[in-house]
Amino acid sequence: MIIPWQDIAPETLENLIREFVLRE
Repeated sequence: MIIPWQDIAPETLENLIREFVLRE
């Protein structure tokens, strides 16, 4: 999955990071 990081909202990016950490 390709994500346009430059178009992503900061809060959305933070949520993605939190989900990634929780999966670990």
